[in-house]
Amino acid sequence: MLRIFSQNDTVIPSCRLDNVFIFSDADAVDVTIAADGTNILRSRYFLTDNTVSISNLRELIELYIRENTDNNIVSVFISASTSNEEADTDLKVMYCDRDIGNVDFAAWLNQNFLSVAPFHRVAPSDVVRLSWYSEDADTGPVSILFKYFNSDGILDCDEYFDSFSGEVGEVINYDFFVKEWIDSMLSPVQTLVSVTLRVGDRSVTLFVDQSLNSARRFAFRNCFNIVETLPILCTTIAKATSDRSIASVGRSALFYDVKNAISYDTETAPLSVDECILIEQLCLSHKVKIIWDDSTESDFDALPEILITDFTCEISDSLHSLNRVKFTWQFADSCPKFSLPPTPGIFSDTYNPVFS
Repeated sequence: MLRIFSQNDTVIPSCRLDNVFIFSDADAVDVTIAADGTNILRSRYFLTDNTVSISNLRELIELYIRENTDNNIVSVFISASTSNEEADTDLKVMYCDRDIGNVDFAAWLNQNFLSVAPFHRVAPSDVVRLSWYSEDADTGPVSILFKYFNSDGILDCDEYFDSFSGEVGEVINYDFFVKEWIDSMLSPVQTLVSVTLRVGDRSVTLFVDQSLNSARRFAFRNCFNIVETLPILCTTIAKATSDRSIASVGRSALFYDVKNAISYDTETAPLSVDECILIEQLCLSHKVKIIWDDSTESDFDALPEILITDFTCEISDSLHSLNRVKFTWQFADSCPKFSLPPTPGIFSDTYNPVFS
C-alpha cells in the first residue's frame, strides 16, 4: 500500500509547509515534485520503517517562485511510485517567507491586501499597486474614498468606484494613479487629506505628501513576493573605494587588478511605526531595485538592482517618538554609476515670432 500524507488547506503559505510523509511496504519509492508543471525534485528514496519524510519542500518552492515566475502562487504536484503502485496529491502554495503564527490565513486573505502596511505615504506622482487574492467570483468594484477640506474649511468626502480584471483563485493587481485621480476628482480649492481604497473587506489608506516628490524611491519584493515601491526622505553619503595593486618595471609603475566600488550610506528622516514596517521589509527583501536618476521606468525587472549590505533597524513602537533607520547599499552591477546633469537648453520659453 502506497500513501502520501500532506496538508490539504485551500491555499497554504510557504512558511507553513510541513514535511511530506510517504508510507509504503516497498523497499524504495520514486518521488517527483513539480511546481506549475516544472519538476523541481526527482529522486529515489529508501524507506525506514516503511516511511519516507521529505522536509525541504518550503525551500524548494520559495526558490522556484523567486527565480522562475512573477506570480506568487504555484500549484505543486507530488507523485510517488513503486514497481506496482502509484499515488499523488496536489497543493496550492502562496509565497510567504515570514512566520505568520497561528492566524487563520484564509480569513486573513479575505480581509487584507498582500501587504503588511495598512497605511502608506505617497507622492502625488506615484502609482500604487494593490494586490490581493480572492476565491470569490465577485468581490465588487474598487471603492475609492476621498477625504478633503472643502472651500469652507469643512472636512468632506466623496466616494467613487472603479472596475478591475482578474481571475478567481489568482492574485489580482490594480494600479491606482494618484495624480490622475486627484486632478480629475478634486478642484483646486479642495485640500486633500487622504484616499482610502477598499475591495470587499480589504482596506488601505494613502496619505498624499507633496514633500515626497523629492524622495528617493526603492522598489522591492515584500514577504509575499509582491512588488512594492517605497519613497523615502533621506540623507545619502556616497563612499568611493578602490582596491588595486601596483606593479613596478624599472623606473615606471602602473596599477593592475583594479577594483573600484561605490557604497551609499543612507539615513532616513523621522518615520512612524507603520512606515518602519515597510523599511524592515525593504531591508530583508530578497530582491531590491532603485528608481535611479529620476527615471520614469515602471517595469520592476528593468530597474537597476541594489544590495543592502548593512542596516540598523531599531524600531520603537512608541507613539511619542519617531524612528530613524540607517542602511548601506550598493549597486549589484560593479560598474560605478554616475548621474549626468540635464542640459538646460538655450531658451526657457517657446519662441513665438510676432509680425506687425
